[in-house]
Amino acid sequence: MGCCASELEERTQKVAEVTEDHKDPLDIVVNIVEAKGVPDCDTNGINGKEEQKADTFCQFFIAEDAEGKHIVSNKERTPYRLNTPEPKWSCHRRLHGKYNKEKRMYLVMDLYDFDTYSKPDLIGGTVVDITDIESGKTITSDIHFYGSNQKDMQKKAKKSGTLQKCTVTFQTFTGKKWPTKKTFFFIRHGESKWNEAEHQILKEGKVLGGVTTMAKGRDHPLNYIGIQQAYDLNKRWKEKNNDKPELGPTPTEEDIEKFVNADKVLSSPLTRALQTCLIGLEGHKTLTDKGVRLHRQLREVKNRIGWDALGKETGEKIPVRIASCLTEEAKARAEELKDLTPEEVKKLTSVEIDLNDTFSHWWDPDRDTKSEISERITDIMHTLRYCDEETIICTGHSLFFREICRAYIGGGHKTIPQKLGKKEKKEREVIKKQQKTKEYNGWAATEFPQALIKRKLNNGACLMANFDFSSDQPEKWEIASAKLMFGSKFKSEKKAKEDKELEEKVYEKLQSEGQIPEDKNVVSPA
Repeated sequence: MGCCASELEERTQKVAEVTEDHKDPLDIVVNIVEAKGVPDCDTNGINGKEEQKADTFCQFFIAEDAEGKHIVSNKERTPYRLNTPEPKWSCHRRLHGKYNKEKRMYLVMDLYDFDTYSKPDLIGGTVVDITDIESGKTITSDIHFYGSNQKDMQKKAKKSGTLQKCTVTFQTFTGKKWPTKKTFFFIRHGESKWNEAEHQILKEGKVLGGVTTMAKGRDHPLNYIGIQQAYDLNKRWKEKNNDKPELGPTPTEEDIEKFVNADKVLSSPLTRALQTCLIGLEGHKTLTDKGVRLHRQLREVKNRIGWDALGKETGEKIPVRIASCLTEEAKARAEELKDLTPEEVKKLTSVEIDLNDTFSHWWDPDRDTKSEISERITDIMHTLRYCDEETIICTGHSLFFREICRAYIGGGHKTIPQKLGKKEKKEREVIKKQQKTKEYNGWAATEFPQALIKRKLNNGACLMANFDFSSDQPEKWEIASAKLMFGSKFKSEKKAKEDKELEEKVYEKLQSEGQIPEDKNVVSPA
């Protein structure tokens, strides 16, 4: 489990507060890219009989001394990565404060093994002088192991003849200006096999055995209706459809041109989302020329029966699964999908897919807590904020997109910290209370943005959200305006009510079968 708690406390106690002579402003954006060679130190620990990979996160901050004792910035941390020796983050955060420019600046990066029910264990760290480093340059630094980890690495080296090397790769950006006004297009995936099973339940009026099996399944692909919905979205944007939407203002020609000329395409790694991306955006210049980049944080929120939010494949196997599922559905529904030939599937899946952070376990096996959802939102929004592109298309899921709307309509989003100690627990309660009593003013208080907070997008729907990143404080970032694109609609209130009733039925059946434990602290899909 890394070093013991006392060693962690000893290191923490060495950190001093900022001194009064710090008068010069400090403002640096740091990107923690990845780590490699993280030792096996989870569960039974390095000394245990069974070695398991660490659930690693990186905490980082700026100090004015080479030992990292005198902190002159806020502390930030990456999300943890499950069970991998090579965690990938691409985690951008702003470090700011006051410092003495006559002194050197050091970036302190410590790797920890995350534990759900106890304090994180310190694995090792590094301190890098970044005073004269070129802005944007990629740097790799060796991690030095602490305490018991250091001894264990030495023992292993004697046995194997080589000393395991652990590194962390990062970038720093000083004085760089990113666009403060950005437009994101959020596309919900088409109907999936699980959605089809839902319709079966509603039709039969009872929960069938086969449907509960579906509910326990993972990563369902699009069914034939979902594939048709993706093709329909493709047709609508190519025809520059600007039909009056169900709610909110009608998109302008300028809005449509923003979509057509979007700079970047991101997608959830879940099969139904990536399939929708490849079909729905087929022929889009950016998808054709630059491809699509996968991002694990765009995956769906996992509720109490949300096995469908769990992935099946990682890394290079993801595109293989995409093609396989499209081919299978095309054969099963040959009459409805006449145009989805083997040649068409090959063309759709021939675009470049940047697998990014999906090479390790990119989904969480447990339900998403509020703090985990909050951290995911913070992570993806910092990724979008600190990139050069101004207009980005994101293909994903209704629950997660709704959580983004809830966080940024009216501003005020703060990351809910994990349960790491008394300080974090107190901060969690304060933030949760602020969320419950959040007040909406101006545009945020009108009917359409309130619908975005409460309702789900229909399958194949597209939402344009204009973000304002003018403030240096993330809690003041906000959605300044939004529009439903290409005749998109919300899921009807009747259907949303049916979904909620359905979720209760399936949950009760699964619980009666002993498939899931009783859990009151859940994220509702309605």
